[in-house]
Amino acid sequence: MTLRNLNVLLFLTITLLSGLKTTMIETFYCSLHFIVDYPLWTLTFITRANQDYFQTNILLSTYIYRNVEGLNELYSRYRFPYGPERKNVTVQFFVHGITIVTQNLCDEKNSSENHLKNPLREFCSLNINSDTLLDLIARYGDYHRKASNNEPACLYYGFTSRKLKSQNSKATTLGWSWRGHLCNQLKELASWSPKNTGFNPRYSANVGVIAAGFDGTDYSLNKGEMTFFHEIGHSMNADHDDAKDFKDRQKECNPSDAQGGSYLMYPTGTEGLLTNNRIYSNCSLDTISKYTEILGRWKPKCLSTTKTVKSKCDGIFSIGEICDEHHTSSNCCTSNCKLKKGAACSPSAGLCCKSSCQFHSAGHQCHSESECKKPIECLGTSATCPDHERKFFKADKTICRDGTLLCMNGSCELSICTLYSLIPCQLKGSKDTFCMIACLQNDGSCVPYHIISKSSDSSKPLYFPYGSLCDSNRGHCDQFHKCLPLLLDDSANPIAAGFSSLLLTDYSTLFKRYWWIFVLIILTQIILIPIVLLHFRSHCISSNNPFLE
Repeated sequence: MTLRNLNVLLFLTITLLSGLKTTMIETFYCSLHFIVDYPLWTLTFITRANQDYFQTNILLSTYIYRNVEGLNELYSRYRFPYGPERKNVTVQFFVHGITIVTQNLCDEKNSSENHLKNPLREFCSLNINSDTLLDLIARYGDYHRKASNNEPACLYYGFTSRKLKSQNSKATTLGWSWRGHLCNQLKELASWSPKNTGFNPRYSANVGVIAAGFDGTDYSLNKGEMTFFHEIGHSMNADHDDAKDFKDRQKECNPSDAQGGSYLMYPTGTEGLLTNNRIYSNCSLDTISKYTEILGRWKPKCLSTTKTVKSKCDGIFSIGEICDEHHTSSNCCTSNCKLKKGAACSPSAGLCCKSSCQFHSAGHQCHSESECKKPIECLGTSATCPDHERKFFKADKTICRDGTLLCMNGSCELSICTLYSLIPCQLKGSKDTFCMIACLQNDGSCVPYHIISKSSDSSKPLYFPYGSLCDSNRGHCDQFHKCLPLLLDDSANPIAAGFSSLLLTDYSTLFKRYWWIFVLIILTQIILIPIVLLHFRSHCISSNNPFLE
């Protein structure tokens, strides 16, 4: 090879490497810690897990992992500026930990000091209002940060089956979160920070709560996923698409159904059936970009360029673990989450493992038939029940949910209007029609489904399932086909949240932190009281006043 050819080769190599360097996109990871409260655990235990402890935990943790997978798929579409140099980065998320409030935990009696400081048992109560629930998640996040050698998660999110009430208590809401708060140690960046008010020294704003489902069905859980994406958008500083800042961009950021429908950050929910329903608008991306640019200046520790997942060995089977039987009576797993000698598997890892620590044989039914899935059978070589293998899915567009929905990818979630190649629409006029299923005709008219359908009785309306959106997504249908008020989320009111936090304040902590204020108040009173008394004494009516005789 000649010297000229070597120079050409060297030039091409340098050019290629420099091109790779400039186009390489850095990824920042945000860790998520989830708290599943007792009502959702109980609902799953009874309605979806055949009252099996391990199956309940597996279903809930699997649901969470799939939510995070969907979130990463969404965020992989976007590039955000980071720092003053505005370099392009991607943001991804991973599960820092899952804390599930189980029956075992709620029944446990432990009087140790550390146990009493843990607010987790307070999630066992069935009488918790929405404000208190958000505060509990924040308190647990602060407790967890201190208990885990100061290795906090980027965000703490709760999943519940409770009906969350908006702050005026006139509507049900699907989720709450604070805008622009990823990490608990950050100062106020874009909005009011409850930590800076002094109301509650323990309060962190990197929290959110999601109503995962009214009834535990696939349909409700899928809507929970949409709400989760929406609330994470708020944590990333995205505002609602109809906010005042975007009033001149409504055609761009709030299109009609014919133009693809509303985006993820629209304030009322969607069924997720239209093109735009599962992506962010340009308005949202602009506000997220401003936030990531600010984050790049702060360089918070909770955002990292590496994804580190540690085995928790806490009774919740998670990625990286072989088994996890903590707080149970099962006998296949060691205390450090390794299989015992002679054990092939652990029931904590899946439904295809026997209590004898051996795999169920191939063909053993691990899940009974459901509306959209055939009976699911073990493979004989794994503890995992293969319930997401396509061979067990019923055909797409199989009718389910009492004839109101269709199966898609093994889940009952598709609009029945799809049978006629139509999309769903909302009837206007009488409130009695808000929960009727209707389809958008080619001529633009919205017609009740029972009139369109060739197979149904045209005199009997077909109604949305319980929990479905109605009244242009401003309400949800109850069991009696009435449309009740609903908000996708309720942006937490700082005044209400402040007083809510004040009620939960640890006053000993408050006194230790602000002792000098209390001393100043006492000294001021000691000085002022004699002065006030002397002032009024000198101005009192004299005792020899004739009017007193």
